[in-house]
Amino acid sequence: MKKHLYANWKMYKTRSEAQCFLGELDCVVDKSIGIGAGFTLLSDISMHSKSLGIKIGAQTMSEHLEGAFTGEVSAKQLKDVGADFVILGHSERRYLIGETNEVISKKVESAIGQEMSFILCIGENIEQREGGYTKSVLKKQLTTALCGTIDKYPSSMIIAYEPVWAIGTNNSATPHIVNDINSYIREEVGELYNKEYAKQLPILYGGSVKLDNLESFLSQSHIDGALVGSASLIAKDFNKMIQMIERG
Repeated sequence: MKKHLYANWKMYKTRSEAQCFLGELDCVVDKSIGIGAGFTLLSDISMHSKSLGIKIGAQTMSEHLEGAFTGEVSAKQLKDVGADFVILGHSERRYLIGETNEVISKKVESAIGQEMSFILCIGENIEQREGGYTKSVLKKQLTTALCGTIDKYPSSMIIAYEPVWAIGTNNSATPHIVNDINSYIREEVGELYNKEYAKQLPILYGGSVKLDNLESFLSQSHIDGALVGSASLIAKDFNKMIQMIERG
């Protein structure tokens, strides 16, 4: 399976900073590279990114298509400004904003209904991990998020395992641990849909992924790429990561 690389810029970069960043990137051959940017950047950078062969996406969206939901942005609106994908269920949305599994499920259904590609993030916090609840937490997040899609086989879905205890810290999970967890996720997806679908599903890792540890994660059989946070903000480093992905 080909490897994937997606950046999550979070609440960083102005329009000019984003344009400068893209100006420093090389054109890519592999079409599995993407950048999740803030809403204010999407329209400006979508044309430039496409000339590079890079997908542009949003970091969240509303579960609603339209209506009186002040401050929200829908899948329809995201597509209109050139977004190729959306990140759903990121841990910061779950634990800082309070998004529930049920809300994320509605967002997944909305994305599928609008034919919007999406990255579904799942992961446990440190208390859940130390309590031995990692797999049960992941199963609950996964099955609830996808409960309304069982008969739809979302072909444009990617899953990212991002343990909360390893995000923005120096506690990056080892490649072996992540590989075992991703294997478990693949089994659960096989139970929800079927094993053939699960075999083809890209399952990424996100959690303090950096230039100096990316290759060790990519070498694992069940890690199909990475969702990179702060380490994706420096263009020269992201360029090197892209080169790793394209080397396979």
